[in-house]
Amino acid sequence: MKKYFALLTGVLFLYSCTEDAVVVTPDPEPIVYTSGTANFSTYVALGNSLTAGYSDGALFADGQLASFPNQIAGRMALAGGGAFDIPLMADNLGGATLGGQQILGNRMYLDFSSGSPAPKTVFGPPATDIAKKLSGKFNNMGVPGAKSYHLLAPGYGNVAGVPVGLANPYFARFASSASTTVLADAMAKQPTFFTLMIGNNDVLGYATAGGAGVNQTGNLNPATYGGSDISDPNVVVGAIQAIVQTLTQGGAKGVIANVPNVLGAPYFTTVPHNPIPLDAATATMLNSAAAFGAYNAGIAQLASLGIISAAEKTKRTITFAAGAGNAVVILDESLTDLSGFNPALTKMRQATAADKIVLTAQSV
Repeated sequence: MKKYFALLTGVLFLYSCTEDAVVVTPDPEPIVYTSGTANFSTYVALGNSLTAGYSDGALFADGQLASFPNQIAGRMALAGGGAFDIPLMADNLGGATLGGQQILGNRMYLDFSSGSPAPKTVFGPPATDIAKKLSGKFNNMGVPGAKSYHLLAPGYGNVAGVPVGLANPYFARFASSASTTVLADAMAKQPTFFTLMIGNNDVLGYATAGGAGVNQTGNLNPATYGGSDISDPNVVVGAIQAIVQTLTQGGAKGVIANVPNVLGAPYFTTVPHNPIPLDAATATMLNSAAAFGAYNAGIAQLASLGIISAAEKTKRTITFAAGAGNAVVILDESLTDLSGFNPALTKMRQATAADKIVLTAQSV
């Protein structure tokens, strides 16, 4: 009886194995990429450092290859996109020379040797020479440092103008001629699709310089602007409208990027306004008449005479305490000029959370 039972169990086991359903996974349907109503055959990107692939404080080959336009072009290639030519720097150092002198600094990196991250510059002589012009037409027309109106400016790529600040060294090395414009060279590619990201440098230089430039609102002549000035809004709008009108005159479609909030960049948000730790002895010394105590007394005296308001007196009074969280002292051009009463009463105050302390102040 046991033998029959064992035989029956074996038959059932074989039956269960042979009757299992075989699931065949079908091959996936091939993905069909389409450009829709757009034509990606010749994509041109115009802009500044964000378009060029500027990173780590410099423009270098690997950064250019990682630029957002090059990544977009790679996806467009799946839907009829053509080649995307980039005016690559000669190495990954990022610096450049002109006339045997280095005029553009090498890229930076984060060094942790001191226990906390600190920016350091990559060492080495750069291989990029601004005077060694690149030939050909390029799809990535991002020019670091360019403001909106620079894309329309003849001579912006003139090598002779670089030493005197009348031309851009990045554009000078690949401009088709000394008198051409960035837009004209972009149009030489006969773009069928474009991206335009321009305008943030029209205000960024003012911010990174700590507001040391001039707000040029009302001045419609950008030829008179300084590098750290804020462009007149009408100049920016007019330049962008002229650029878009030219880009689309042959039927090209494209994307225009909004200008991001420049003050949201880590350059303005990394360093707090109150990073200073002090021991009791140092705090006492700084509050004494030998240091900021004398300044505070002078401010209080002028406030009592009605020269400045009580609110400004409070704003300008500088005090320190033992422990962490002491605010840095900054110059504030909006404060009342008291130098006529006392040259020592400079326009300074302690920073507040509303102030932006730039990244480079970290090393001070």
